[in-house]
Amino acid sequence: LMSAGYAAFSTNLTLSAKGNILTTPESCFTVTDNGNGTGTITNYDAKTCGTKVKIPQTINGLTITKIGDTTGDSLTTEVFANKGITKIIFPETLTYIGHYAFYRAPITSLDIPDSVTFIGSHAFYGSQITGELILPPNLTYIGNVAFFANNITKVEIPKTVTDLVMGAFTANNMTGDDRFIYGRKNDGSIDYTVLNSYGAKEANGIEIPNTVTRLEGCTFMGVNLTEMNVPSRITYLGPYSFATSDLKTITLNEGLQSIAARAFTRTSLQTITIPASVVSIEAYAFTDSKLQTINIKKPANSISGSPWGATNPTVNWVG
Repeated sequence: LMSAGYAAFSTNLTLSAKGNILTTPESCFTVTDNGNGTGTITNYDAKTCGTKVKIPQTINGLTITKIGDTTGDSLTTEVFANKGITKIIFPETLTYIGHYAFYRAPITSLDIPDSVTFIGSHAFYGSQITGELILPPNLTYIGNVAFFANNITKVEIPKTVTDLVMGAFTANNMTGDDRFIYGRKNDGSIDYTVLNSYGAKEANGIEIPNTVTRLEGCTFMGVNLTEMNVPSRITYLGPYSFATSDLKTITLNEGLQSIAARAFTRTSLQTITIPASVVSIEAYAFTDSKLQTINIKKPANSISGSPWGATNPTVNWVG
């Protein structure tokens, strides 16, 4: 009993007899008044209060509805990021989980309350969420790479989601058809023409589903992938589509029209051939790669953009 009491005191938590978290003191949190009786958590003192957290419904008399800056532009959204948080219990009043809120927090399980409508970009990037993830039924927004590089085996996305931003679930542990996470239309229906995420960590030998015409971006980022054949039906490669992968060989077929910024950044590509159908390559599409040769099947200066960025390959206009 003395030992348990000391542990509770030293971590600034109130514990039950079984060690379950009952509360984390209000003093552990920094809260901004939203001006309407609600509050936004902008900081958490992990050094004093520990890595297992239960957020109270009210702090300093304010009902907690948000974690992180609501503008989406401020790094104050990194409330619990890189603090070793292993467990989080949210209040039922929460509606907003901000950008980078739990970035690289080693959380293994997640129970998001039904009240949450917004999950920001990088919110649970590089955490350790394991197993099936069931998202809340009122959710409308999931930011880019929000759940990138976890251990999720399956995800249930509610029909209320109308904004599913690129690479939201890339590089997880999904198998079979569950690996392919498609885009969402404005009415929340699935857009099978857009591949939002590839939800596994290994992609060698896969075939992109035959409905897909666009890779949203961050689709195969960080995935174990050394070679890829991009079917002719795909017209667009979004930002960071193959970034930070071990990609060494890729075949781009006639039909491709646009390559977005940093689509191939930090890959192992040494040579690439751009088909004549491509009309636009955004700046830095191949920056920081090992690229030595680009063959472009077009007349010189016929493609808008500056594809090589900080990389300086030999460019051959072969059209």
